[in-house]
Amino acid sequence: MFGGGGDDYARDPELTQWIREGGSTSNADARRRAYSAAIRRITERALWMPLYNQVTNYAFNRRLSFNAQADELPRLYLAKWS
Repeated sequence: MFGGGGDDYARDPELTQWIREGGSTSNADARRRAYSAAIRRITERALWMPLYNQVTNYAFNRRLSFNAQADELPRLYLAKWS
């Protein structure tokens, strides 16, 4: 969203540079510095904000073997009753 492409409505050259720097290095400290600067700019100027929040609730039973996934897509076909 801030890398200078078609979806980049901020068009901030310095922000774009930090995003590209962070994405082009495997050095953890360099990535942290670049992304920290980018996040600070995005936050200070309110260039992005969530418009809604999605909540996912799961109910569990001791007899049910079910693992919630990080992407919040419930893979119910993997659930099994014991």
